[in-house]
Amino acid sequence: MIDRKLCELLIQEYYTDVMNFCRAKLRDEEAAKDCAQETFILFFEKRQRLDLTENIKAWLLSAAARIIKSHRRNSWRRVEDGEGVIGRLPASEDIQRSAEMKSALSQLTSEEAQLLIRYYQSDKESRQRLADELGITLNNLYIRIRRIKSKISNKIDK
Repeated sequence: MIDRKLCELLIQEYYTDVMNFCRAKLRDEEAAKDCAQETFILFFEKRQRLDLTENIKAWLLSAAARIIKSHRRNSWRRVEDGEGVIGRLPASEDIQRSAEMKSALSQLTSEEAQLLIRYYQSDKESRQRLADELGITLNNLYIRIRRIKSKISNKIDK
């Protein structure tokens, strides 16, 4: 088990390695930053189950590889499905809009951000499990996501 303080130190120690790995695989700075961030969010979430005897760097790079694979698999949907703002803009298309989005995303509560991340990393079956885990219906999960996206859109439009 890795406590919170040690987890933060490990993140600082391995951030550059994970970021460089993501950059090399994706060749897109914004996507690499997103994948590296998702890797460390996952690491932080799973820290209770990890042990220092494990090779933490190898675990992080393996997790990053899975996240990159998922990112590549889902990136075409992000651009074409037209659901909203989150994850829908290619990083190279509109830097100003991207900066506005980052600012809006930083205004979310940690629960909202975590829900959004989990939602976009899941498929329909996983979303049903997520709704069950939260003790709500799938329709209520969609409503929550729509409200969070609306909150972000409103911040960007201001």
